[in-house]
Amino acid sequence: MVVLACRNLSGVVGGVERMLTNVANNLVKRGYSVLIITWDTLDTPPVYQLDDRIIWEKVGFGDLTVKSTVIQRLRRILMLRKIINKYRVSHCLCFQLGTYNSIVTASFFKNIKVVALERNSLQRFSYTSKELLWLNYGFMLFAHKIVVQFGSYIKDYPAALRSKIIAIPNFHDLKIVDRSLKESHSKKVVYVGRFSYQKNIIFTLMTFIECCKIDELVNFEFIGKGGMKEEMIDIVRKSGFEARIQICDPRTRWYEDKEIDVLCLFSLWEGFPNVILEAFASSILCIGSVKTKGIKDLLSNGRGVLVETNSSKLLAVEVLEAINNDIEKKNTFLVNARRYSDAHRHSDIIPEWESILN
Repeated sequence: MVVLACRNLSGVVGGVERMLTNVANNLVKRGYSVLIITWDTLDTPPVYQLDDRIIWEKVGFGDLTVKSTVIQRLRRILMLRKIINKYRVSHCLCFQLGTYNSIVTASFFKNIKVVALERNSLQRFSYTSKELLWLNYGFMLFAHKIVVQFGSYIKDYPAALRSKIIAIPNFHDLKIVDRSLKESHSKKVVYVGRFSYQKNIIFTLMTFIECCKIDELVNFEFIGKGGMKEEMIDIVRKSGFEARIQICDPRTRWYEDKEIDVLCLFSLWEGFPNVILEAFASSILCIGSVKTKGIKDLLSNGRGVLVETNSSKLLAVEVLEAINNDIEKKNTFLVNARRYSDAHRHSDIIPEWESILN
């Protein structure tokens, strides 16, 4: 039995949840017995469709938006150990380090190969607690393997861990669409993801407002949800651009909107942003921060437009310049992006996940 674990699968339209679901479904199709463990409560359905052959165990209680107490964490570890004892588990793939730390603790002396799947670059700890980073390093010493999403991330880890680390990129199962731009095309720009500090969401919104002041033909849409939504709505209302900046609920197949011309992503840190891979496959031009690892890895080599993110006013000028690039230049970006997405289908990448299990 192979276990895949993350914090939650219900109510979250995110990259971790999507990738866990994709990996689980593909492993089942290849003959593996798969068990998913999450912190969800018993009555919550997943956002993404799971294969009927997958077993889903939930160890949630209380409010997942509130930090767990020490007693709650101990209780969860006991529940995890009970589940591990119930099934003949060989490997456990943990999609978040908090989840990994709990399962490592629960599986001591059980001869289970626990794999830490770090879904963010270590750039994250430039904005969060460095004490937490060293705690995670300590737990990683017990990992069978550590999986990152780009080879460029490995050198950021301590030398003592590097022999355990392998890089496996994300993958997709979308039909690749050649939507080469012609002279008449829309100017619809989107952000897709959580409305959170990590995603630099207020800075992104202020940049879009500055764009509206300069170019009256461009429209913007935020697709997602998060704790900063009300603040965003208030800023848009005060800006006077409510008709041109829409804040919308999550859509799992956002990339099917043929009016979308550009995706912008200016996160403070990332791992492997799935929305960019989806945009690549759907011939949507991507603009992202040159400072952000993961975004830079994906958009380099002519696959997208990399910009500085020091000032929303200056960035607005760069974004509009990219949007208004000549058609031939834009189509060159899209061709390069489609080639990358074509090399990152599930059939290409799932064997790399299987190598961890064999």
